[in-house]
Amino acid sequence: MTQPGWRRYTGWAERGMVRIAIGQGRLIVEVGGLDGLFAMRRRLEFPLEHVEWVQTRPDEAYNGPTGTRLPGPHVPGAGPAGTYRGSDGDVFWDVRDPGKSIAIGLRDESLVGLVVEVDDPDRVERAIAHALRGEP
Repeated sequence: MTQPGWRRYTGWAERGMVRIAIGQGRLIVEVGGLDGLFAMRRRLEFPLEHVEWVQTRPDEAYNGPTGTRLPGPHVPGAGPAGTYRGSDGDVFWDVRDPGKSIAIGLRDESLVGLVVEVDDPDRVERAIAHALRGEP
C-alpha cells in the first residue's frame, strides 16, 4: 500500500522488474522477486535532488553491464541483477528485457546510476521528470 503523499509508478513482477515510488522528495526503488536476493538489495532510496537525469531504453541496457560485478551471488540465466563497478563508478542493474528499461543518473551517492526494468518505461520516465521539475 502506498503511503499518503506518495505516488507509485511501474508494475511489479516476480521476475526482474522493480517498483518505483516517488514522494516526499524521495525516489524509492524496490527490487522484486528473487532479483532482490541475487542483487543483495531489495530497496534503494535517494533524495530527488540527487537524481540528475532519467532515460528510457538506454543503449547500455541492450549491451548489458560493463565492469566488475561487486560481491553477491551470480545465478546463470537469472539476469544481471546487482552492482557493477565501471570506470565512472558503481551502477545498479536489474534488467532482463532492455525494451522495458530506464536509466537513472545520480550524484552525491555511492552509486552513479541505475539501469532497471519497469513495466511502463515511458510513464516512469515522465513521472520522474515531473518530480524533478517539482510538478505533481
